[in-house]
Amino acid sequence: MTAPLFTEAEWDFSILDRTFKAIEDIALNELKLDVYPNQIEVISSEQMLDAYSSIGMPLMYRQDVYKRQDARCLFLARHAADVQSLELRKTVRA
Repeated sequence: MTAPLFTEAEWDFSILDRTFKAIEDIALNELKLDVYPNQIEVISSEQMLDAYSSIGMPLMYRQDVYKRQDARCLFLARHAADVQSLELRKTVRA
């Protein structure tokens, strides 16, 4: 069993570098992937908010579309079940 790459919640540049190298090694040597060079930048939360405010906050992430579709399908399924139940009650009473 191999040791974990990190055990603490706080990351520093050495942990980032060690983790990045481990992931890159798996991608290149085990999975035989052709990867693009990466650049990692660590910024403060204030800098992130500045970046968001200069281009605007993302209104929606891609996964939100699927969440809304799932909620809509669930709503329609429940509505259809309610309608069927109501129709069944009408039939039983008649």
